Amino acid sequence: MKELSWWLSLGQVLRISEAARRKLLPVGPAAASRDVLLGTTPGGPVVRIGLDRLQLLSPGDAWLTERPHILHRGVLRDPHLVAEVDAETSATDALLRSIFAIAPGRSQFAALAELMPLAAPWALKASARAAALVEQLRPSLLGAFASSGQASSTRLLDYWLLIHVSAHLALLAISCGPHDWLKPLLASVQPKAWTPSLAFTRERTLWLAAAGARVAAGFGSAAADVYFSVLDGTPPLGRVFDAVVGLLAIAKAHPKETDWILNALEERLRERRRGSEEFTEVWTAIARAIAEARAPTKAGKPPDPLSLIDPAAVDSGGALPALRCGQSFAARPCRDLYPKSNPTRPHAGVLAAMLLRSWRLNPEGAMH
Repeated sequence: MKELSWWLSLGQVLRISEAARRKLLPVGPAAASRDVLLGTTPGGPVVRIGLDRLQLLSPGDAWLTERPHILHRGVLRDPHLVAEVDAETSATDALLRSIFAIAPGRSQFAALAELMPLAAPWALKASARAAALVEQLRPSLLGAFASSGQASSTRLLDYWLLIHVSAHLALLAISCGPHDWLKPLLASVQPKAWTPSLAFTRERTLWLAAAGARVAAGFGSAAADVYFSVLDGTPPLGRVFDAVVGLLAIAKAHPKETDWILNALEERLRERRRGSEEFTEVWTAIARAIAEARAPTKAGKPPDPLSLIDPAAVDSGGALPALRCGQSFAARPCRDLYPKSNPTRPHAGVLAAMLLRSWRLNPEGAMH
């Protein structure tokens, strides 16, 4: 997290100080802005530093002016600016620690989101690392439940916090827009192996499913191909569920793409269901959600992070909660997913009940 903290601190200094922004601009009275490449990776994210604001650029806009100036820790030479960033680090670290809760408060998330134009790429990397740690924790917890019917409450909480940290960081990364800087990542993933939402929908909690939907929407319409590549194979129902969550959120958040995404989704699902009488209730609920995606969506309250509602189980009204909740938040600011105050940490028994619901049905990411 040190790298992320440094970029957040630099973002805070540049956000509040015109004098600091001027130190990164070219010399001359007409120098009103400069495009800077974050880090040293060619084709990476580019931020436009101006006298009055920071703006994360899409790749198409980033090269319209001069070749971007490379910005990373090693080229920050001005001693006063370095001192300002270092002085900001403790406050930034305290704010960053708020994500190591089940959910930070809405104001804490909003404060971090303001700093994201510079830190978004590192937030996404940290999200991926947290998700990888979750994958490492899962087998030992499953083994403990299989052998004794219980697991360490500390390790359960570690698992729960890590997957939520991953979600918070992913939501922060996509909160600043535009999202075209994510296209190289989408192009680099192995087909059918990953989607922006899979780490979250597979846990089968309502808040994480809604977070996964919002992350998918934040990746933009380019992510639709990633989901369709999953549906073009013969995925288990859990991966179909994840793809539907992601595609409906993208369709809802990007109105110009709605018709083709929903039409293509209906076609894929007809092929998948043809000749099968299984899971009729689920297919009916998905068809209903697709129809609802073509109509205006009512704003809902953020789901409780500790809700025991199964997002992938058809409710008494014939709907899949994840699809309805995901659509409700797909086009809203990420901060709206957060409560106004931090929720309390759950009891180990609640965690076990929620996580085992997913793990027993879904040991390898497949809802059978």
